[in-house]
This record gives sequence, C-alpha cells and structure tokens, in this order.
Amino acid sequence: MQHHSSPESQPQDGAAVADGVYRPTAGRHFAKTGAAVGAALAAAVALATPALALTGTAPGLGVAKSFAVLGGSTVTNTGPSYISGDLGVSAGSAVTGFGPGIVVNGTIHAADGVAANAQSDLTTAYNNAAGQQPCTDETGKVLGQDVGTSATPLPPGVYCFSSSAQLTGALHLSGAGVYIFQIASTLTTAPGSSVFLDSNASACQIFWQVGSSATLDTTTTFKGTLMALASISVNNGVNIEGRALARTGQVSLINDTITVPSCAGAAPTPTASSTTESSSSNPSPVGQPVSITATVPGASGGTVTYYDGTTPLGSAPVNGAGNATLTTSTLAAGTHPITAVFSGTPTLLPSTSTPLVQTVTGPPAPVPVTRPAAAPGVPSTSTPTVPGVPHTGIPSTPGVPHTGIPSTPGVPHTGAGSGGAPGQLPLNAALSCLIVGMLLTSIAFFRRLRA
Repeated sequence: MQHHSSPESQPQDGAAVADGVYRPTAGRHFAKTGAAVGAALAAAVALATPALALTGTAPGLGVAKSFAVLGGSTVTNTGPSYISGDLGVSAGSAVTGFGPGIVVNGTIHAADGVAANAQSDLTTAYNNAAGQQPCTDETGKVLGQDVGTSATPLPPGVYCFSSSAQLTGALHLSGAGVYIFQIASTLTTAPGSSVFLDSNASACQIFWQVGSSATLDTTTTFKGTLMALASISVNNGVNIEGRALARTGQVSLINDTITVPSCAGAAPTPTASSTTESSSSNPSPVGQPVSITATVPGASGGTVTYYDGTTPLGSAPVNGAGNATLTTSTLAAGTHPITAVFSGTPTLLPSTSTPLVQTVTGPPAPVPVTRPAAAPGVPSTSTPTVPGVPHTGIPSTPGVPHTGIPSTPGVPHTGAGSGGAPGQLPLNAALSCLIVGMLLTSIAFFRRLRA
C-alpha cells in the first residue's frame, strides 16, 4: 500500500529536513534571483537613458532673422572679424571696427528703421522663449560635464536654469527638433568649449534666452541664436553658427566669425528700387520750415538720408506707405540741390533720387545809399554880383556945386552876400547903385540943358 504525504507534511521553503538544515525551494530561489536581476537592469537602463525632455517651439525672429549681430547700445570690433549676415544697432547708433572687420551677405544698419524693427522682433522672440513652460530644470549643472555629454546627449526640449549657466567642454545635442535654454542670469563658456550637433540637430533650431549678459570665452565653438537682455562679449577667436543678439547693451567682438545658419532659409533676392522727391513749398522763404518727402514705391522699411549737395541734412525712416519726410528751416537763401538716398531693405536695393532744386528766397536786399564825398570848399553859387560903379564924381557943371552921390537908405555900401567874394556887392545892391547912378546922371544932364 502506497502512502501519499499530505501537503502539510511536505517540506516548505525554509523548512528543516532530516539533517536539520534549512534549504530554500529551488524554484522559489530562482524566482527571487530573477526579480533582483531585473530590477538592477531596469535601474541601469534608467541611468543610461535621459529623461524625456519637454517639447518647445521655435520663437519667430521676424526681421531679426537676417541679423548675425544686433546690439542695443553699440557694436564694437577689434581685428579682422568676419560677419556673414546683417549687422546692426538700435536704439544706439555706434558701430566701430568695420574695417578691419568685414560684413558679407548683409548690410550694416546703424540706428535705422531696419535695425529698429529687428530690435522690436527680437524682444518678441526673447519673451516667447522665456515664457515657454514647463521645462526641465538643470540649475546647478554644468553643460557639457553634468548634462549633455557624449554618453548622455540632450534631446530636443526646454531646459531652464534659475540662476546662471556654465558651458565647459563639449555639449552634445542629439536629434531633430527645437532646443530652448532659459537662463535667468548669465551664460558663460569656458575657453575652447563647444556645442556638438548629432543626429540631425540643427543650429537654426537652438535658442539661448539669457536674462542678463553672455560671455563666450576664447576659441569657443557655439551653435544657435543667443538672445541676451543686456550685453554679449565674444572673446578672441570665437566661431558662432547662429546669431549674437543683445537687446539693450553692446555686442563686442574680437577676431571672431559669426554666420547666420544656412538652414534659416535663403534670403530673398532684392530687386531694384527708385526714389523720387517732392517739396511742400518751392520756393520757400528763408527761415521758414520746408518739408522734403522721398517716395520709394514698394518699401515699408529702411531709411532715407538727405543731402544738400554733399552736406548731410538728416535722415528719416520709410513708413508703410513708402514715404520718408524731412523738415528743415536751416536752408540759407539761394538754391539747394537736395538728394535723397534710400538705404535699401532685404527685398529692395538702395537707390538715389535725382536732385530736387529747392529755392529759398530771402528778404529784399537793402538799397545802398551813396553819399557824395564832401568837397574841401564849396564854390560860390551866389547870384553874380555886378561890380560897383567906380565913384568918379560927376563933372562939375558951372554954377552947380558938386555934392557927390548921396547915400541910398537901406543899401549897404559894401559887404559880400552869403558866399560872395570880398569886394563885390550882391546883385540887388548893385542894381540899386546902378539905378541911383543913372538917376543922378539924368539929373546932371537936365541941369546942363537948363543951364
């Protein structure tokens, strides 16, 4: 008769057998061992695989898209820096160091309408990048050392730093998509640092939003669009595939190379433009304001600079209707050949107007008064005098006593009239004397007859 032991009589895992030694059941042992190995493998995989990054969207750059360098206050350069793309500054106006630096495939825009529009679009893009949430917090980690290494590259996503960020060594970005780095304070790279792009990662999809200033140290190789609230310092020998865009401060360069990413899309081929001028009043009175308007058909940006001959008069932005107006009251009386020079835009080539001849009229010129030179002596213009009749007496008539010529009352005997020559009598006195003389002669004659 065969006996079957009950389940209760079977040795359980961990139960004592006849020799008094506890032995676990083989199947249970292998199950526990397999579970432990699986947990270890899962942990290893978790360590080797980066956390899934939160997806970001590329902020639109607008007019700033064509700019390799854009400053808020100034752009300065030392050495033969090479800039491929537009370079500009606004609201400041100073651009220095070009040459020896050169700008190719673009234009320098110093405080013109294009630079102002680029700054406006940069502000919009900066705020867009700063506001994208949620993000993967990497505060306190060094890019290229703690995260983004060759073994654990960063995938596309939004990464944030609540303070400053440091790039040391090689930062690896892997995969097609948008990368946004939100940095609350400063961004600094160590000398010789670099950004490597793997598995279709693209420089035109990388955006660095920096809440203060950024410094790229010597010989750094950098990728992406760097947007700093304050300033950007690009030290000696830095190579950027992207952009250096500062909102309020300066961008300083030292023997650097900055190229707008080719994946940003081919720039439109600019077409020819034309510029014409008109005057609000021609001729215009001297000292009164006169407005010169330049019209550039098809333009909605750029700047027109006005010249009086070769002398600059000032500049004005081109509005959405293609017009730019300069008002001045400083033109002197005369004719002025006014020329308008259009700066051009990404879609329109520069152009210069035919000179507009502005006539400015002055007040009537005073009539000069010619005064005759004073003569040393004014010749006498008095009425000619009749020489006095010499007193020879009247021949004696027998029996007639000689009484001489009686004086005529009121008739001076001698004296010159105004301006008369000495020894001459005025005409009226001479005539009186003549009449008296004739009268006396007649009397004497009649006396002779009577005698």
